[in-house]
Amino acid sequence: MSTTISGDLYGVDYSDKYELVRTARTYKYDLTASGGGKVSFKVEWFSPPLLGEVGVSGHWYVLEDKSKVASGTTLNGSFTVPKHQIDSSSSSDQTQIRLTFSREFASAGANYKLFFEPA
Repeated sequence: MSTTISGDLYGVDYSDKYELVRTARTYKYDLTASGGGKVSFKVEWFSPPLLGEVGVSGHWYVLEDKSKVASGTTLNGSFTVPKHQIDSSSSSDQTQIRLTFSREFASAGANYKLFFEPA
C-alpha cells in the first residue's frame, strides 16, 4: 500500500506529526520540499509495553533520523518498520509509526510532500 502525505509549515507552524499503523517491512520514500524553506523528516516506531507488564510505558524508537531537504529538491531513502513484541512468545506484524516534518526556527516556510511504499 502506498501512502502520500503533504502539508505546509508557515508562520508559527514549525512541525507536523502523523501517526499511522503499517505492516512490518521495508519502505522506500521520496520527500519533496517547495516554497523556499527546508524541511526535516524523521520516522519513529512505537514499542508498547509487553502484555502483563504493570507500571511500564512504551517507547518511541528512531527508524530514520532527521534528514533535511531544501526547497526544489527531493530526498530519497528507505526505512524498515519492525514487528513489535506483544509478549515473551508472540509479536505483531502491525506497528505504529510516527512521521515528523519540521522546519528550522525562524526559517522560511515550506511545503512538503512525502510518498512512500513497500520496497
